[in-house]
Amino acid sequence: MPYRQYDQNIVFLLPPSLDEWKTKDHSVRVFSEILERIDIGGFREAKVEGRPA
Repeated sequence: MPYRQYDQNIVFLLPPSLDEWKTKDHSVRVFSEILERIDIGGFREAKVEGRPA
């Protein structure tokens, strides 16, 4: 099984950019595009319901 070399001085666990990790024609780009288009504004809004602490 292939493995990555261990290095305590590594800056990133994963590449900081999808472009450095996957080729331009890789299928994961479809999911990346879909996720960028999903409206997640409802998750960011603070909810004011229930009893106060």
